[in-house]
Amino acid sequence: MPDKVIPYYIRTPSESDGLIKSMILPDCTTRTIVIGLDCEWNYSVGSSPRKVAIIQIAYKVLMYIIGHYFIISIHQYNYIPPSLIDLLKSPQVLKTGRNVTGDLNKLKRDYGLSYCPGTALELGSFCRKRGYIDNGTASLSEIAESVLGSKLKKQNRDSNWEAQDLSSPQLYYAALDAWVSLAIYTKLANVRTIGKLVQNRASKEAFVSVYPSDQCSYPVAFGVVISHQ
Repeated sequence: MPDKVIPYYIRTPSESDGLIKSMILPDCTTRTIVIGLDCEWNYSVGSSPRKVAIIQIAYKVLMYIIGHYFIISIHQYNYIPPSLIDLLKSPQVLKTGRNVTGDLNKLKRDYGLSYCPGTALELGSFCRKRGYIDNGTASLSEIAESVLGSKLKKQNRDSNWEAQDLSSPQLYYAALDAWVSLAIYTKLANVRTIGKLVQNRASKEAFVSVYPSDQCSYPVAFGVVISHQ
């Protein structure tokens, strides 16, 4: 994540409502947009997980730098910002991340926040279909190493995410997953899906993969059609 980028640390619902309404929602009125999304909550071995404490959102790429980071301290809110509800429910907003479906479902269980079906974009499946990883359940760090060339360096997973004021290391850790998720999606957005069976003659410049048999799950070679005989 760029060193000089400071996330918006949003501790009131009114501030959250205003920022989402002014910086994200206007863009999805005319086109589909993609946000990186992640959540953190406190948990300990032997006890039930607590409610989601913070929601992390990354949005908008400017010259390969994610432009906006939002860390929403939802556990401190006395009401849910309407713009956050609109953001999650919008069919024009794709949410991407590692196990983003699990995070969205937890938000629904914890706060009644529904999301539009079909807008959860799982990074593992997304990257596997493009040949960057073999296992769709790979960790975000493993996916980042394959796609971006570097593993994540993270040390604060067991922090107290319900603290009144999060520390700078906590804010960096929290923003990192959302940033990396969107950076991975952005890099592969125009990479074509591989592994679809060719029913008819493939067109020139089509990407193709070769499987040793129809029972094999992984290709042994990749290529592109340059001519037809």
